[in-house]
Amino acid sequence: MTKLRTYLFFLVIVALLISLCDARHHRKYMVRKGSRLSKLHVRTLKTWRENYNARPHRRHKRKRHHHHHKVFPFDEVLTQMDSYLRPRFG
Repeated sequence: MTKLRTYLFFLVIVALLISLCDARHHRKYMVRKGSRLSKLHVRTLKTWRENYNARPHRRHKRKRHHHHHKVFPFDEVLTQMDSYLRPRFG
């Protein structure tokens, strides 16, 4: 009987610890639906997918015109997210 009580007590303690850790983790990253930040997140994911799935162009290279390539779009997306997030949460 004492072994059973000890076992049940241990299980209850472990279950409470798991639920507390899980609740704290979810509370940390909550963002209201429809807020500016959630819309920015959706827009950023959309641009990331578009850039990731885009095929590289195979057009004729004009050798006389040396155009410098822009910064890779992923870097632009990351800097945009940083500019939105840092002032509020940083």
